[in-house]
Amino acid sequence: MLNAPKLFLIIGTISFSALAAELTPINDNYEKIKSTNTAIRRNAAIYLGSDSQPKTIDVLQSYLNDPDSSVRRAVVSSLSRIVNNNPNISSDKIRLNNLTSALTTQFSIDENIGVRISIINALGIIRNNFSRKFLLQMLKDPYPIYRAEALRAIQNYQNPEDYSLIVQGLTDEAEGVRITAAEIIANRKIKNATSLLLKNLADPVMPVRLSMVRALGEIGTARELGGLEKMLNDSDPTVRQAAQEAIEKIKQRQTR
Repeated sequence: MLNAPKLFLIIGTISFSALAAELTPINDNYEKIKSTNTAIRRNAAIYLGSDSQPKTIDVLQSYLNDPDSSVRRAVVSSLSRIVNNNPNISSDKIRLNNLTSALTTQFSIDENIGVRISIINALGIIRNNFSRKFLLQMLKDPYPIYRAEALRAIQNYQNPEDYSLIVQGLTDEAEGVRITAAEIIANRKIKNATSLLLKNLADPVMPVRLSMVRALGEIGTARELGGLEKMLNDSDPTVRQAAQEAIEKIKQRQTR
């Protein structure tokens, strides 16, 4: 039988070993992210995203300008994960402000579309005043893909003032932005968008009509049934089916 001192020593050794095993991978990746091998740096950046230590934000932030775009995307994604998974970081305003500044600076100089989109998504997770200001500017960007992603990001603020901007997205000249706006409106149940949704039912692009019909199915009332019933004669069978489903959803809500 083991005496108490030996048992304590064994338990202490096991506990220390478990702790070391848990910490070593993170510490290893602090070194691996410095590697000259792109795959090693990328994997290290991905792994560091599972760490919740605030200092990891500082480490990853210094690699936002990595020469390889896949590493930069991994860095931005991991930064998003750390902020999203650690609610305590939201109180560290200085660190988040510094991170926002670093991300927006990288956006301005990065030529990779994927990295830029990742940065927009990250700013939607950070949700501070500086990131919101940047996203509002992106809603006016000349490139539709960035306007659409800015809409997706700004919905995370769940601010009624921002919802009006999402509704305005239904008037965007680019169909991709209008589709994105309709999807957000459907998911967030933004009620004051019905008139613009109905207007877009006449759009010549089928995916636009489809997204509007589906959104009306989520937020529409009896007032919108007439517009949806017209879509039962749409030239596209997918739109016709979606219109039928939207009508049924609205009628089901009326009977509750």
